[in-house]
Amino acid sequence: MFDFLRWDMFDSPSFIGAAKELFGLEGGYNFQSRLSKPLALLIPGALEYLFTIPAQTGFILQSIAAFYACAFVFRRIVYRLTQNEKLAFYGMLLYVTCQPFAIFSLMILVDGLGWLISLFIIDQLIRIVQSDKMKWQHWILFSGLSALGMLIKESVIFAFIFLLVYAFLQPENIGRKIARVIYSSATFLLIFLLTQWITESMFSDSIIGRLGQQQDGVGFIYYNKENIAQLFRVVDFYWLLVGVGLWELRKSIKHHTAKSEIIALSLALIASLILMPIHPYVVDRILFMIAPALLTLAVLSHRQLKRYFLPLIILGGILNVCIAYFIYRYNTHNILFYTFILYSSAVIFALWRNRKTASLKIPRKHNSS
Repeated sequence: MFDFLRWDMFDSPSFIGAAKELFGLEGGYNFQSRLSKPLALLIPGALEYLFTIPAQTGFILQSIAAFYACAFVFRRIVYRLTQNEKLAFYGMLLYVTCQPFAIFSLMILVDGLGWLISLFIIDQLIRIVQSDKMKWQHWILFSGLSALGMLIKESVIFAFIFLLVYAFLQPENIGRKIARVIYSSATFLLIFLLTQWITESMFSDSIIGRLGQQQDGVGFIYYNKENIAQLFRVVDFYWLLVGVGLWELRKSIKHHTAKSEIIALSLALIASLILMPIHPYVVDRILFMIAPALLTLAVLSHRQLKRYFLPLIILGGILNVCIAYFIYRYNTHNILFYTFILYSSAVIFALWRNRKTASLKIPRKHNSS
């Protein structure tokens, strides 16, 4: 559906040019500071350098691999939180039918690879903590991996924010919690600054320099009407499921087996939204880094929606992708408002039906004669 957009993306030529520049190939150039994140360029550049496979083909192959890997890693995260195979599958459906993922993950871009690294760090952190095998070396390892992931895409910062919150929520004394946060932060900062010095030395480019240039040119832009609209586009119609999930979370968090994980994801979501304007371009593709937290909350809505949960995911997914197609293809923005009302009606109907069914199952008391 979005093949027409794949070959017309403004950012794509700069990635192709940077991958060629990294390997000294003809036609290479560094535009939009792409060499500040060289790890995302290695595979496409190497394929053209070693096997004469065009860099754009390498980017598409890399994106396809990340597409499937992201889906299955998020499925595994949801399973670790719920211990329910069906809900894990539903969570995967939610993830792949959000419009930023459905559209941009198969473009000549590197967002999918960044999302994958972030999901992998979150998944492995949860796995090791739940197995009671987490040691201080693991916190340092994943802090370092988060810093290296920044050389792929800045969105990996969400995983590090989750790591800090998750570390502080572990059931230990306050001194050990603070110490863990300190040495994790120090590891991330040390490796991040070291990699920035390396890219600046090799390519006269760095993430810090790029952000500074953007802030000088654009200024510090906080959330405005356009940015709020971009935030909505992160999960589109699934925001209604997120709202129902928040209501369910309020009721069940004390008894949830994955309490600390869900709280850590929620707090990382809040922190990311507060820090987001450090990046001067607040768009849905960048904001999608918070999707793991939002969609975890959406999965929790299954308790309120029950048998209607899967139909609502399917309907929401179809609307997410199809409406995005009409918006990008024909610039028909008004259609989003009317279809959102349609989806809202479906969610309200499902909630009403489930509540009515639950009330009918309550046994009535009969007066004894």
